[in-house]
Amino acid sequence: TVERAAGGWGLTLGFDGDAPSGLDWAVLTAGLPGLVALRIKDKSSSWTAWGPELLDAGSLDVPLLKTPGAFRQPNDAGARWLHSHIAELCAGLKPQMAWDLYGGGGLLGSAALAAGARLWLVEADPLAAADAEVNLSRLGGGYRVTAGTVERALADGPPESHDKPDLVILDPPRTGLPKGVIESLVTRRPPLVAYVSCNPATFWRDAALLTKGGYEVERLAAFDMLPQTPGVELVGLFHRAGGTPG
Repeated sequence: TVERAAGGWGLTLGFDGDAPSGLDWAVLTAGLPGLVALRIKDKSSSWTAWGPELLDAGSLDVPLLKTPGAFRQPNDAGARWLHSHIAELCAGLKPQMAWDLYGGGGLLGSAALAAGARLWLVEADPLAAADAEVNLSRLGGGYRVTAGTVERALADGPPESHDKPDLVILDPPRTGLPKGVIESLVTRRPPLVAYVSCNPATFWRDAALLTKGGYEVERLAAFDMLPQTPGVELVGLFHRAGGTPG
């Protein structure tokens, strides 16, 4: 897997079995101009063989660091747009407590934290969750990161100091939200939900369930995340019916 990074590019080599042992990775990578990090992933573990443990993802004015091989948005302009969009929402909504579910390395949650909200971020990928710890720590305190699935995190409950969110940020994979996650949110009744989606079909499927659970779509924005493809990124802001719109 090849990925962009500030100052060059990173490479992750995957092996179905055990990775070769006894190799001098620095020598092997010497002929690859622009390579800044090499990460190895085999059937049982992953590690950085050469270069820094964390790369500058190169997406924002305040750089986000990421482990080579962890998820990142495929389009830097799109990542900046998503971060700015959530930042603008938070500037207007002024949430005191935000949840960032499927939070990755903190791209969206960092916008809420920088706006003054306390933050609970949940991410299933342990590499990305560790990146979120690093990235959010650069903004000060007031946050907690849970490494695990959103379903399990919601079942276990948030940290005691981070319950009752004013705003829930959702950025699930293309498959959308599990029904149990929607049911949990509807039960908890957060006033505002910002739903980021790379799949309009599952976005509208989940929007229908949120609407049935008492929410209304207040705003909808779109970004051409993958130009010259059918792909589009949506951000929908939902508020509870009868509540105060954002």
